[in-house]
Amino acid sequence: MADDDDDLTGGGEPPEDDGLTGGWEPPEDDELTGAEEPPGDELPPTGAHDVLSGDEEEEGGPIPSFEEYRREREEGRHGGWSPFGTGTQPDADGEGEQEPVEGPPADGSGEAPPADQSGEGPPADESGEGPRADESGEGEAADTLPVRGAPEGDEEGGDTLDGGEPLGGTELPHEELPPTHGEEEQAGEPPSVEERLAQQAADVYPTGYEHTPEEIQARRIAAHRRHRRNGRIRLLILLAVIALVVLFIVDQTGGGGKKPSTSAKHPSTPTAVGTGKGHLSVAIDTSVLPGNLLIADWGSRQLLVVSPTGQTVWSYAVNGLYQNQFNPDYAFFDATGDQIVVSEESHAQIERIGVAKRNITYTYGHYNRHGSKGGYLHDPGTAIELSDGSIVVADIRNCRVSVLHPLQHTAVHNFGHVGHCVHGPPRHLDNPVSAFPLANGGLVITELNGDIDLLDSAGKLTASLTVPGLTKPYGTNETASGDLVAVDHTHPGGVEIFTKHGKVIWRYAPKRGKRELFDPSMAIVLPDGDVLVSDDYDDRVIVIDRASGKIVWQYGHLHHRGGRAGYLYLPVGIDLVHPHSLLDSFPNATPPS
Repeated sequence: MADDDDDLTGGGEPPEDDGLTGGWEPPEDDELTGAEEPPGDELPPTGAHDVLSGDEEEEGGPIPSFEEYRREREEGRHGGWSPFGTGTQPDADGEGEQEPVEGPPADGSGEAPPADQSGEGPPADESGEGPRADESGEGEAADTLPVRGAPEGDEEGGDTLDGGEPLGGTELPHEELPPTHGEEEQAGEPPSVEERLAQQAADVYPTGYEHTPEEIQARRIAAHRRHRRNGRIRLLILLAVIALVVLFIVDQTGGGGKKPSTSAKHPSTPTAVGTGKGHLSVAIDTSVLPGNLLIADWGSRQLLVVSPTGQTVWSYAVNGLYQNQFNPDYAFFDATGDQIVVSEESHAQIERIGVAKRNITYTYGHYNRHGSKGGYLHDPGTAIELSDGSIVVADIRNCRVSVLHPLQHTAVHNFGHVGHCVHGPPRHLDNPVSAFPLANGGLVITELNGDIDLLDSAGKLTASLTVPGLTKPYGTNETASGDLVAVDHTHPGGVEIFTKHGKVIWRYAPKRGKRELFDPSMAIVLPDGDVLVSDDYDDRVIVIDRASGKIVWQYGHLHHRGGRAGYLYLPVGIDLVHPHSLLDSFPNATPPS
């Protein structure tokens, strides 16, 4: 609110003439003279100083610039009508306040209404005469316009300048924005600041872009390449799916729903003569083997039959994505040489495989399901088929040796009892790892605690041996001379030949070097007296000359494991091909009754 003693309010005289503006003339077509108030949105969006004409002079003095007005207001010298928004108009006698007067007219002319001859505000009637006071100088203007914004001191002020006095309905001056993109300002209707800012933003950040022909061609080529690449990927996926379907069908039809065998790449019988390049690591004397050799290679998941000169003449492995994994531990021919019985200790199952067709003819146990009740095994060790067709299996963790009848698919007899893993043969056995027939119709059983048990044909214990030098005996079996041979399944390991009374006849146990053994699992005495050994963790099968203690034959490379020709990976079980197999030494072997 203006002060009563303001020097600009006494006579209502306009500001001094600065020579910049002319006298004010009322607009010919003033739409603000009627009774209806102009809508607020028709007012210019910018301050009055944006629309004032620089060459029109108000009667009685120039209209102050924005900076002059602001300075006067800060100094407290200006209290009259303001072309910039807020302000109050004193009454005729200089006391009190009348209704606030709107700043510039709404017709966009940019001219401010001057005061009349007596210094009292601009005229408002149709004759062009502004509102006047009555004869006594008292009263209110005929028509007053509401001021946009609040007067000085009002709590509901509009925008402020530099945190100072509120300015209602005014905006800071904006720099004139030139028309862009060929747009011309229409006379009397300049674009609003919002429109100009929007146009300027469109110039800085264009929303449209016209590609050159070269760019369009490059984009087409890139899209074509992506299309071709995606097509190739889809084709590869389709071919992979078809291949999987074909493999599944072949697997399901190749073995009647069981594990299929390999195709006959090599000669069809294990008795075939080896031809071509041999793959022996040591071949001092190839005559030490009387025939071909069967190897159960646990790590490469296959059965191999190799000739004395090192050629692979027969093999069996499991193919296909949806079949069980095959890890053979021990493998032995039957009495005819037509079947091979394989034990898979880690998978709790044994299988009988037909040699000619490489198909599974019998299984016992449940794959990867260890158990003790009927039909289950727990870490089976050796499994061998006797001349009567029964199968003797050492069921290690169930602490029993079971005699299976393939036709009935049951165990017809057990030595030892589940849950009683103590040494007390034949009633109790301590983790029997192997069981082989004897010439007298009995069995020789090897327990992991170090005891070797001899049973007669009636199943009675005839001897229980603890052999010096065998800390962990494995695979004890009878030789052609009636003695026994076993390996020491340790590192460094060893081999011993001993009598049925436990007297050691021959021992092989180097402590270092290439002759050292690493956890051997099986040894067989050959017809000429040399010893065939499966040296598990040295990844080889060797023949040891008993007289010199030297290795005279070797298949597999020391400490270099693999599955290709000439290499082995943890070979466990060994047997000679018929007619020199382990069971051929006991043609009339039957299980103890």
